[in-house]
Amino acid sequence: MATGVIPTEGKRVLQRMIWENYNPTLQLRVFKSNTTPTNASIYGDFTWATFTGSTAITLARDVTWTITSASPSVASYPVQTFTSADSAAETEYGWAITDGTNALIMVMRFDSALSISSATPSIKITPSIPLTAAA
Repeated sequence: MATGVIPTEGKRVLQRMIWENYNPTLQLRVFKSNTTPTNASIYGDFTWATFTGSTAITLARDVTWTITSASPSVASYPVQTFTSADSAAETEYGWAITDGTNALIMVMRFDSALSISSATPSIKITPSIPLTAAA
């Protein structure tokens, strides 16, 4: 199963969104560093994808997140696709949701690394955030 975490700085952003009406621009990014996310992870711990088409995807504010009633509950955004036309492959290890100040809100490591190139041109990601009490 994929390894995901809401780092400490992500928890702070989510608290601000709830309590202070903070409305950041959320962005989905793919990382190419072989980094395992932890509670202490920060934006600078990751090397972000550089293939053509790896530009961060802005998660539109007018799109509804779907919330499951499972345990734990999860807020999920519609599937997003990163597409590459590069002939050289680049290996990706996971994805992250960041805010406009590059704070990590959610970081998810793939079950196994994915290669993206014109031969395998896309990575599909369903951005999601678990809705459980922080330990």
